[in-house]
Amino acid sequence: MSSEFQWADPARRPPLDASLYNLQKEEQDFFMQQTGIADAEELRKHILEVQAKAYEVYSYPCIRRFGFTKSHLCCWNHLPAHSRTSG
Repeated sequence: MSSEFQWADPARRPPLDASLYNLQKEEQDFFMQQTGIADAEELRKHILEVQAKAYEVYSYPCIRRFGFTKSHLCCWNHLPAHSRTSG
């Protein structure tokens, strides 16, 4: 099996680790606004469920490390304003 498919091999996947979950205040606020989940623990559970489903499909390290929750991926604070003004 080539290295490009190593994350797809269940035998080579590291297990998920919920202790890696660590949202900054702005990230938590963003996800609460986008999901409508106002409770921090409920939001955590929701994100852990989303992470587990995504990891089943393809176990990229960024999914395991919660990279998809980090605000540096895009300009989140501009998205709601943009969506309200476009169209």
